[in-house]
Amino acid sequence: MKIYLKQRIHENGFTLKEIAKKLNIQYATLSNRARGVHEPDYKALYDISKILHIPMDYFFVSVIESKNLLISDEDKEALAFHQKAINKIYKKYGLLDSKRKHNEK
Repeated sequence: MKIYLKQRIHENGFTLKEIAKKLNIQYATLSNRARGVHEPDYKALYDISKILHIPMDYFFVSVIESKNLLISDEDKEALAFHQKAINKIYKKYGLLDSKRKHNEK
């Protein structure tokens, strides 16, 4: 499953080098995650989402929804898996509120 990490960072006016510095990680590490060499962990996505002031699911779910794409059942299952993990993190850090509802199963 593609995660739109680099695109979201650039859309929000940052470079990969700037985000890597803010996260206190090597540029190569973030670059590998952005290119799909290594999948970013949820903590990294959470940290980046806080820097960019965007929800974590914006890295992958909203791209599909915003373009009204038809996706395969396999990809739907992958999204559901990732959404559950995102919900768990949102709950852990008290980020769920009445204005933002997440699909939970």
